[in-house]
Amino acid sequence: MTRLESVEAVKAKATEVLNQLTEADFQHCVQQWKSRMERCRDRQGEDIEGEKIAAVIGNE
Repeated sequence: MTRLESVEAVKAKATEVLNQLTEADFQHCVQQWKSRMERCRDRQGEDIEGEKIAAVIGNE
């Protein structure tokens, strides 16, 4: 595990990693995220463990 020394170091490393992503990588991530959101919607806000997402974010 890499330990970064500062917020600036975290930002720099995140930028480096994100800049290495191809467009196909990014599109795949977006499609996976959309799929998870659709499953969540279809389960009416319940996540895999069965807890309501709204309860986690304080909307209940």
